[in-house]
Amino acid sequence: MFDLTDNIARYCSWTSELSSEQLGQCIQKVFRGKDGAEMATVITKGIIQEGIEIGETKGQVKLIIDFLSERFTYVPPSIIASLNRVHSGAMLKMLVKRAIQCDSLDEFEDLL
Repeated sequence: MFDLTDNIARYCSWTSELSSEQLGQCIQKVFRGKDGAEMATVITKGIIQEGIEIGETKGQVKLIIDFLSERFTYVPPSIIASLNRVHSGAMLKMLVKRAIQCDSLDEFEDLL
């Protein structure tokens, strides 16, 4: 079931213009039959939630980079790459605070 969900998510993620209703219709077509609508609803909600979490993560990473850019003018690609590998919301929250408080980019990079 999870492999199928991942495949549907990948298939449907080719466009950010796909509305949740359109995504639901796409999944309902895959799951025809008596339980198809219920399965489609569950899967659609999961995919939408995952999309929200990915968006929040990207937003926090951008915020950190913006803070560091404002404070230190230049943010090395190594720090940007390291930030893009962080997926923990708690870790990103801590890094936002440290981006504001750190005295140097080296100090910040040590946290990564």
